[in-house]
Amino acid sequence: MFNLANFSLRDMTACGHSLRKIGSGAASMEEVATRSVRYLYDHLLGRPGRDKACVLVRFFKTHAFKDLPPSLQDVALQSLSPDYSSQWSD
Repeated sequence: MFNLANFSLRDMTACGHSLRKIGSGAASMEEVATRSVRYLYDHLLGRPGRDKACVLVRFFKTHAFKDLPPSLQDVALQSLSPDYSSQWSD
């Protein structure tokens, strides 16, 4: 368990070591993501021995816009403001 209020270099090293090993034997990226967020949710404390520091932990995988299929590029463009999305459309 790690107290974020007093997160030391030693804690960071130990936490990083655990996270690097967490993918061992995993069958997919999704499984590693699930294990990682569960580890962080369970091991980061706000106050010693009391509250969890994180109410929600998420894992995001990003892709370059140019590598998305056209249908997902359209979804991304629709979520932008009209001024900004015009820079990306042809």
